[in-house]
Amino acid sequence: MGALLPITPSHAQTPAEPTDDSATEDQVNVQDTIVVTGRRRAEALERIPLSESVLTEDMLNERIIDDTVDLLQQMPSAEVVSSGPEYLQDITIRGQGSGRQAFSEAATGLYRNGVSITGGGFGGRSLSRLDMFDARSIEVLRGPQGALFGRNAVGGAINVVTARPDDTYSARVGATYEFETDRRRIEGVMNVPLVKDRLSIRVGGFHDDQREGFITSALTGNYLDAAEYTGVRGQARAWLGDATTVNLTIENFESTTPAFATLGYRAEKDIDGIFVRSGLDREPPVNVEETTVIGEFETELGLNTLKMVGAYKTREGGRYEEDLDHFANLNAAFDGRGSLNEDYDRYAADVSLTSDDTQRLRWLVGADMVSSDQYSRTYNELVALNRVLADNNFNEDLTSWSTFGSLAYDLTDQIEISGEVRYQSDEKDLLLVDVLGGPAEAEGNKDWDALLPGVAINYKPTDASTYYLRYATGYRPGGFNIRVLDGSDENFVYDPEIARSVEAGYRARIGQFRLAAAVYHVWTDDTLITTSLDTTSTGTNTIVLQNAEGSKAYGAELELDTRQPIGAGMLTASLALSTMQGTYDDGTTIIANGAVVDLSGNDINRLRDIQGALNLGYSHPISPTAEFFVSGGWQISQGGLETQRGASGTVSQDDINQVDARIGIRGDGWTVSAFAENLTDEIYRVQTVTSNDYYNQPRTFGIQVRYSFGE
Repeated sequence: MGALLPITPSHAQTPAEPTDDSATEDQVNVQDTIVVTGRRRAEALERIPLSESVLTEDMLNERIIDDTVDLLQQMPSAEVVSSGPEYLQDITIRGQGSGRQAFSEAATGLYRNGVSITGGGFGGRSLSRLDMFDARSIEVLRGPQGALFGRNAVGGAINVVTARPDDTYSARVGATYEFETDRRRIEGVMNVPLVKDRLSIRVGGFHDDQREGFITSALTGNYLDAAEYTGVRGQARAWLGDATTVNLTIENFESTTPAFATLGYRAEKDIDGIFVRSGLDREPPVNVEETTVIGEFETELGLNTLKMVGAYKTREGGRYEEDLDHFANLNAAFDGRGSLNEDYDRYAADVSLTSDDTQRLRWLVGADMVSSDQYSRTYNELVALNRVLADNNFNEDLTSWSTFGSLAYDLTDQIEISGEVRYQSDEKDLLLVDVLGGPAEAEGNKDWDALLPGVAINYKPTDASTYYLRYATGYRPGGFNIRVLDGSDENFVYDPEIARSVEAGYRARIGQFRLAAAVYHVWTDDTLITTSLDTTSTGTNTIVLQNAEGSKAYGAELELDTRQPIGAGMLTASLALSTMQGTYDDGTTIIANGAVVDLSGNDINRLRDIQGALNLGYSHPISPTAEFFVSGGWQISQGGLETQRGASGTVSQDDINQVDARIGIRGDGWTVSAFAENLTDEIYRVQTVTSNDYYNQPRTFGIQVRYSFGE
């Protein structure tokens, strides 16, 4: 859902110790300090030398942000590449990440409470609905963040800070109903102190059941885009004296969503329109279940702070017997079926020691590790012909570790210089088995190392303004093309891509306005691009990732928000604008439609000419204990290329022009509202995969009620 409420600036909590005494909406204005952790320490948003946006707990609750698309639609230079179901979403920030395939690494680092959660093919490159549930804040950092956030963060990084237990009795419940899709969502959270000032628990969960939809089967009449999500989380937090805290989180997330091939519109098959599947005779769901455990430890060592975070995630996902006839435009009499499953386990840990923030010289040192094991099998067949098209599986093990550190020094009261660096080491082992081919096997073992430096200088003329110049680097790991069996590095292996960025920016609070502006230039070496194996290759099984010569991208961003009293009421407004351009370096080629395509000097895919989001809201008291509110949001995206196909031309991204609205009343602890998403019912193509088109959701209306106490 993208329905928006007025922006309520408040404190974004730090990953280690959320603030429990945040101001109420009536007490807060744009002058209040927003605290962020973009440099892995708590700092005021206006004082950091990088591009960062933050959504606080109040903003997340009021905007009804359900998924990654809702999160990023308000951000400059960011969008989600979606091929239908949520588990296939990819995040691009400043154009990084257009080269991708089923099990490739993400180009955006994803973190929960500071520890990496990126990895895997069934939802491993975006945030799940449970990741964003009961969040204290979500921080979106734009530009390479390799030095302090590590692997994957070439485009940027997203860190979700989960609300921890505190020492108050509190609870909240909420219910949402969406009319067009018969969608019902219920959620609840409860916080209970068990031992005063020593031990508290926090439990919560949600169930989101969309029973109808917009895409139907001409054969059965069933809704094909129905979906169901369930998430539960339990936490325990202990205070061991005045200087030490321990937090344990255990959670489970299950989703049942439409299959990849089901949602795509195939013009040759679907003769009854883009939302009716005329040529589809199979309707299998995709089931994903994952369990996560996160442990956090923090203690003060004199003036310094030691933090340790560890996480374990296990995931099982599968799509079985999808309709290949429809997806690949085959004769329906062949009865084509396709299946893909994944078993994924991941361990991660992060430890850091941070100096006192009040010193003139501030430092941070740390280390992290990631270990994962991934198994997947693909099986495609033509049942009527008794012919197996593909039967292969792979097992990949990752071992990753790094050390990092930073220094910041105040040359004067107004000038700060800072530097940061990370040494990153990755090793991947792969065993690929093609049962259909004999069987045939291919083994791969590769290791990569990278040194990722960064440096910045800040000029702070006032406590509420900063000019900065920043150089930063990012690293997207290499890997293996799992459909290649010859074992040669030329096709089997692709190397990491390295991004180097220069950025200049300005941040300030000026009266009742908060302003941020930045310009940047990014050079990417060994850019990952999607191509075919050779000019004789056909079908989706031959699509691979390979390294190009490189690319250059540049752009500008602007964010502005304000809060102004109008009579007895309050007006809020926010604006986010960005523009991006870029080209591939000379010598960059791909293979498309059986021919070599020279991309030298061509535009980079997925760089929007214009992206913008405008939000307006107004609230007015209607009694001593209640107020009326109304809000609207307008999102636009224009320009950009989706794919480049040589002789058959390029495929441009569809323009987006979407309006959302909301109206309601609220009082002390309760809210009742009605909302509309995509109010003008705009339809646009989100993505095309092998001539299958995927579209956005048409207009929806809904209602929501919420009640809380003690918060």
